[in-house]
Amino acid sequence: MDEQLMSVIVMCYNNEVLLDKTIESILSQTYKNIEIIISDDCSKNYDKRKMQSIALKCQQKTKQVIINHNENNIGTVKHFNKLIKMANGSYIIPLSCGDEFYSSNVLSRVNEEFQNCKALVITGVREGIRPLKARSYPTKYQIKILKKDSKKILQHLYKYADLISGSCTYYKKDVFQKYGYFDEQYKLLEDCPYYIKLLENNISIQFVNDLFIRYDMNGVSTGEMHPLLKEDMRQMFVNILENANLSFFSKRVVKYRIQKLGIQTGGSKLIFNLRNADVIILLVYNRVLKRF
Repeated sequence: MDEQLMSVIVMCYNNEVLLDKTIESILSQTYKNIEIIISDDCSKNYDKRKMQSIALKCQQKTKQVIINHNENNIGTVKHFNKLIKMANGSYIIPLSCGDEFYSSNVLSRVNEEFQNCKALVITGVREGIRPLKARSYPTKYQIKILKKDSKKILQHLYKYADLISGSCTYYKKDVFQKYGYFDEQYKLLEDCPYYIKLLENNISIQFVNDLFIRYDMNGVSTGEMHPLLKEDMRQMFVNILENANLSFFSKRVVKYRIQKLGIQTGGSKLIFNLRNADVIILLVYNRVLKRF
């Protein structure tokens, strides 16, 4: 089978301490036609010497290594777009700093899948690791939805925005040349708005029921969402409300999302929840189903 050049893109921001295990998982791949792009988005403690050392290590196994450092922080979306434009590969493979490929043959499977299914975008399974416990996502319930037609996937994304993870979704570079890059009106949220755009243009996203990555969930916060991400989410739902063909109840769900992302704690929140009890029941029901 023809081995196309893959550009594996590792973006770092204040987490370069986790970079070594990510690079090791790339270098352990049996698939060898790889370009590695490592880029730092103006981290506070950027270590140029460490980057040079990692680049040298990579060059011993692959000749194609690109190191980039942004002098100013530009955010996830602009950062990713910049690196896609720098990439020489036919396939764009993001791998978050700190994440690892699940096995040594992941990229071989990705190449095989791209060539067999002819899709422009494929998405797989990720494994989250906690002490004494591992869990795979998407769940069985979500996989059932991913196996449905694009219109049903799209309607789910409009309401829940939770089905496809950018951490284990890979692209033919052609898709960006044909349908544009990630929307830079957003700062941190690159994936869901782009998937909605593709699905609205009748571009399917092929689900592959294979584990692609594993990631550590020990540091996952259960606190407040980052303010920039919160605003990105709110803006995405505003765009959905303005542009998507929604049923009456779907509009209620999207309006609820927009209002909730802007509401503060206190009495106004209680009144808001009472007025939207039916929507909340639906969202809780979906959250329960996601566990199975």
